[in-house]
Amino acid sequence: RNVMNHIKSINFGYLSNINSDENLSYLNAMATFVDKDTLICSKDPLIIKNFVSTQGIPKDGTYQKIRAKNFVIATGTRPQYL
Repeated sequence: RNVMNHIKSINFGYLSNINSDENLSYLNAMATFVDKDTLICSKDPLIIKNFVSTQGIPKDGTYQKIRAKNFVIATGTRPQYL
């Protein structure tokens, strides 16, 4: 429990730094590249899975399309107690 609280405090610090920079955006979602300058993102994993299998952009508003020259993609996991 102490480990998880420590990790939450570190993550909060990272988010505070990102949110204070006008040139950075934090997005906690699943995503895939449409092309080299475009991501399609969604909190619903089925949206991304369907896009990957069909290459069809969803018709509803449950996704976000992001264009940028550069992306920083950070993946991670939480510690698991053995």
